[in-house]
Amino acid sequence: MHFTEVVIKFWRVLWFVVFFLGFSGAHARQYDNDGQNAPPSNNGILFSLEKNGRKSYILGTIHSGFSSQQALGSNILDVLSKVDDIYLEADISDDKKSNDAIEKYGSDHDGPGLRHLIGDEKFETYFRFAVIQYQIFTPGQFQRIRPWLLAMLLPVANRKGDQAGLLKWGTEAQLVEYAHINKLPILEIEGFEHQFLVYNSMDEQQQRDYLDTYVSGILQHVAYDNFRRDVEAWTNASYADLEKNWSGRKLRTDFYSRFHVEKVVEERSAYFSRRIAAATNIPKTHLFAVGEQHLVGEHSLVNNLRKQGFKLKLCMPIQECLEGVIKKVNR
Repeated sequence: MHFTEVVIKFWRVLWFVVFFLGFSGAHARQYDNDGQNAPPSNNGILFSLEKNGRKSYILGTIHSGFSSQQALGSNILDVLSKVDDIYLEADISDDKKSNDAIEKYGSDHDGPGLRHLIGDEKFETYFRFAVIQYQIFTPGQFQRIRPWLLAMLLPVANRKGDQAGLLKWGTEAQLVEYAHINKLPILEIEGFEHQFLVYNSMDEQQQRDYLDTYVSGILQHVAYDNFRRDVEAWTNASYADLEKNWSGRKLRTDFYSRFHVEKVVEERSAYFSRRIAAATNIPKTHLFAVGEQHLVGEHSLVNNLRKQGFKLKLCMPIQECLEGVIKKVNR
């Protein structure tokens, strides 16, 4: 079987979980008038973005999750009703783009192979997980994947080892569903290729360190605890809590944490700011959805955009951010 076919198999399983467990009903989540299935009144980290009289929005997202409180809140739905398009970091609904990028950048066709990079013991351990238990790869394909891609596929488990709900309430999956139903274009801020090039900037030793320190974070429950705190900040619409979480994460000195902060978040935030600035030249009302960690810290997307002359306002309360924007969609 070709490598791409295996990746397609993996993403189909993932999207089955996201869309069929994450959304009840034949289409999008429906909200009853009696309020029993009403969305949370206020969640997420939302900013309005304005320059030269044009207003758009930035939504900080949680890529996955386990709480029904991560359903898009009424504040987010109000903003969505007023936008012309949705920009994601990458279009997760485009199988071809994701599969091509994973095959091109996540597989090392000419290098020494994964066993050589991480050693026999770790290779066999991860082999049992990725090949035997979950059948994500065939043995030959597993030999070629890069350590950082393997880290992405390892589950972020809590103390009880329960990962069942992790894919149910991802913000991007809900935005894709909303966009498809309401016929809103989905555009890309970055794309898979640029994202994977960031990871491929690591040399072989750095990739080993990245995988080892990530696994250590899982075993010590650091990864799950960080994730849980970020979800709590998002569901409570608490920018202050998100900033506090980020400050704690920046204090960690292991290689995974340093690479995540400096490269995955801060370097890409600067890139996002340039892409968003260019997109706002198009006279439409946009929603830009990025991982919520990009919105906090000294080198955040928020600060980068302010340096480029944009006015950003945290949407609390939401009504202040909706003034002067015509509603686009009738619900």
